[in-house]
Amino acid sequence: MTAGTAHAPLPEDPLARFLHSLGAEGRAVVDPSAPPAAGPAVIHLLSELESAAREELASPPPPISMPSAAWALRLLYEGCRFVVCRDVGEPEVVASLKAPCPEARSHSVDWSVDLLFRHLPDLVAKARHLNKADPLVRELQFLAVSWPLSSVGVPGLTGTPLDLDPFLGHPALRQLYVDRILRTQDLSRLGHPVVDEGLRTAIGAHPELAPEIARGL
Repeated sequence: MTAGTAHAPLPEDPLARFLHSLGAEGRAVVDPSAPPAAGPAVIHLLSELESAAREELASPPPPISMPSAAWALRLLYEGCRFVVCRDVGEPEVVASLKAPCPEARSHSVDWSVDLLFRHLPDLVAKARHLNKADPLVRELQFLAVSWPLSSVGVPGLTGTPLDLDPFLGHPALRQLYVDRILRTQDLSRLGHPVVDEGLRTAIGAHPELAPEIARGL
C-alpha cells in the first residue's frame, strides 16, 4: 500500500475515492482534510469489498457489520492522511485514532474491521520509517494490539497481551489468522494452544515449508 494526496479535486466522496484506489491500485489516495461520514457510495463499496474478501476464504466468514467496517475505514483513512500530511498536530492524531469502535468485538466485528485493518501492518511500517518516535506510531501500535487478527506481522508487540477470543472461535477467522502467521513467520504469535494446534495442522508433514514456525512449536 502506498499513500498520497489527491492531486486535483474529484467529484467523489473522499472515502469512496480512497476505497476505490486502494482496491484497484493498492494506493491510498487521501485529502489533506478529515473525511466526511460514510455515504451510500461508501457503503456500497464496502459491501463489494467484503464480497471479494469472502470469496478468498476456504469457509464462510461471519456476516459483515457495516458500522464497524465504516469505522475502520475512517481510521485507516486518517492513518494514511497523517502519514502524508506531516504538519498535523498530535492532538488531532490522538483524537482521530482513539475514536472507539461503535460495537464490542465479536466474530462479525473483527471480520468487518479486518477488511480495512489488514492494511495496518503496511501503514505501521510506513509510519515507523518516517519517525519511530512519532505519536502516530504509538497510536497505530495501540490499534495493532487492539485488533490482533489484522496486525499479524507488526513487530514490537511482544509481551503485550493480545485478546484473540473474539475471533478465534470462528473457523474461517481462525484459519485466516493461522495463514497470516505462516505467511509472515510472526513467531510472536506462537504460544496460544488453539493457534499452535492450527499451525501444526497447517504445516502437517512439511515443516520445511515454515521452518522457523515449526521449530517454535
